[in-house]
Amino acid sequence: MLEAGELAPGTALRSLDAIHTVAALKLGRGVSWFVTYDKRQGEAAADAGLPVTSPR
Repeated sequence: MLEAGELAPGTALRSLDAIHTVAALKLGRGVSWFVTYDKRQGEAAADAGLPVTSPR
């Protein structure tokens, strides 16, 4: 399984954003949408396969 330190190497993704993203990944199909206001986190989550939305 992907761990937070391996999520988006070489990017400016913050550690807590990485931890939350990996936690959502570990839930698997239990996650309908990954909601974030953070562009970097959203990109990392989408790249990892999560369906991402950002309220405006």
